[in-house]
Amino acid sequence: MRLPSEKFGLSVEHIMPQTITPWWQEHLGESWREVHEIKLHSLGNLTLTGYNSELSNGDFSSKRALFLQSPVHITRSIVK
Repeated sequence: MRLPSEKFGLSVEHIMPQTITPWWQEHLGESWREVHEIKLHSLGNLTLTGYNSELSNGDFSSKRALFLQSPVHITRSIVK
């Protein structure tokens, strides 16, 4: 049985990526390790997208452009 998200080509995307980059470290501040660990798999850091491979570990500004194109309302609303 296929999950509804698979039917529409959607997957769960971490807004702040699982593999932290220097950009994210800088923007999370000195305690970036703790913030990353606590927030990584929280509901507020997850969304649905059909662009998972394109988004990858990108910074928020590059992810924002693709979030705006999403057919999923919750994903578009992240950038507001």
